[in-house]
Amino acid sequence: MTNAKDIASYFARKDESYEVFTSEHITRNGVSFSVGSARINKYLHIAQNMWIAKTGELLFYQPLLAFDNGAVVEDVRLNYSSLIKNAARHTTQLSSDICIFLDKLYIMLKNATLDELINLSHQDSEWLDKSEFKTKKDQKMDSLSKKTEYKKQYADALIILDRIVLWADCR
Repeated sequence: MTNAKDIASYFARKDESYEVFTSEHITRNGVSFSVGSARINKYLHIAQNMWIAKTGELLFYQPLLAFDNGAVVEDVRLNYSSLIKNAARHTTQLSSDICIFLDKLYIMLKNATLDELINLSHQDSEWLDKSEFKTKKDQKMDSLSKKTEYKKQYADALIILDRIVLWADCR
C-alpha cells in the first residue's frame, strides 16, 4: 500500500504537456474548483476502487472523502498546486505491478471529460452512502468494505485494462 500523493504525482508526471491536469477553474454542483485537482482526485478514486476489485487490497492508505463532485483525497486536494509543480522532481518507488496498472488506467481515463469522471465517481455506492453528510468525519469512505461489489462493478473495466498494451516501461 502506498501514499495517495505518490500516486497523484505519478499521474501528473504522465501529463507532460499539462493538458489533462489543467489549472482552469470551473463550477459544478454549486462548488468552484480546479479542473486538474478534480481530475486527479477522480483518477485516485477510480484507481483505488479498481485496485480493490483486482487485488482485494487498498492501493493507498489515505481515506477518500465524499464531496459533492465525487470522492476526494483531502491531502491531494489541499496541496494540488504544489503537487503539480513538484511532480517532475517527486521520486516514488512503486512496484512494477502498480506502475503498469496506473499507466493503463491513465490511458483509459485520459480522454474522459471531467463530467464523465464525476459521473463515474457518483456511481460508487460508498460515495452515495456518504455524500449526504457534511462533516469530514462522516464523509470518510470505507472503500474496502465494498470489495465484493467492486469486483462485479469493475469486472469489464479490468478486462479492458488488461488488454491495453504498453509500448514503453513505466516511469
